[in-house]
Order: sequence, then structure tokens, then C-alpha cells
Amino acid sequence: MTDRILARLGEDAVLRGDTPCRVNVEHGVEVTQGDMVYNRTVATMAKATLAKSGDSLVFVDAEGTPLPGQAYVIDSPAFQDNGYTVRHVLRSA
Repeated sequence: MTDRILARLGEDAVLRGDTPCRVNVEHGVEVTQGDMVYNRTVATMAKATLAKSGDSLVFVDAEGTPLPGQAYVIDSPAFQDNGYTVRHVLRSA
């Protein structure tokens, strides 16, 4: 089911420069850290990608060409994990 959801809501991306995947990106998500609330860019992806903090994530077009301004680095360990998908905070590369 995760693959079907990401097939509809996700975008094509490449993780770590060599792992194609589908990722749903949300901008302006409120993330809390202690008493502070931040607006961040968050990626939801299949847990099977084994994404980790520091990995590159580049969005690509249908031919696999990187999209301008769509390169990120995973900035945090997964802050949400339902066993099928994980959510990570992203930062621009």
C-alpha cells in the first residue's frame, strides 16, 4: 500500500546518488524541538530506502535529470516511523 500511495503523491527522486525512490515532500511543516516550533521541509518515503541523516536527496524528471533547486540533504534521523514509511526533515543542499 505504501508504494501505491507514494506512486500517487510522491515525486521521483534519487537517494544517495544511486537509489531511485518516490518521495512526498511537504514545505512549511511545523516541527517541534523542545519548547521551540520550526517550519521545515519534510520528506515522507518508504522505510525500505534506509535513508539516514546526511544522505543526499535529489528530485529528478521522468528522464532522470536533476531538477534545478530540488537538491536536499536529510537533516535529521526519522522523526516519524509507522513501520512502512519514515519522515525526515530536509535542508537545501
